[in-house]
Amino acid sequence: MQTNHALVWIDHRSAQVIHFDRETDEVTTVTSKHGNEHLHHKAMATGDGNVKSHPDYFIDVISAIGESAEILVVGPADAKTEFRKYAESHRPELAKRIVKVEPMDHASSGQLIDYARHFFAMPKVRLGPHHHA
Repeated sequence: MQTNHALVWIDHRSAQVIHFDRETDEVTTVTSKHGNEHLHHKAMATGDGNVKSHPDYFIDVISAIGESAEILVVGPADAKTEFRKYAESHRPELAKRIVKVEPMDHASSGQLIDYARHFFAMPKVRLGPHHHA
């Protein structure tokens, strides 16, 4: 399914890419092949001890996004901003389609879809009592 709008919920382990319009939605989950790595910060070591996402993971997320015209990127911690920076450096045509990056804790697919529809001002069309889906 390809739509004009996509929401990407992303952390360092997995991403949910949701394509949606007023009536339909489709959720694709992309899992990092490196998502279970643990990095322990050692005293006197350089770096902040945080796990960074791998470029192949971001490539898979970009592939799942496809040609959506407007993209909202959300998630906890730093993965969402790392993804935007990766897109700006490696896929500037996609980066131009990212309309906003904002923090969001874990949420169900339904909550994400509702949030995305509200963000893009497109509430789901409700059929009247005499119509059947």
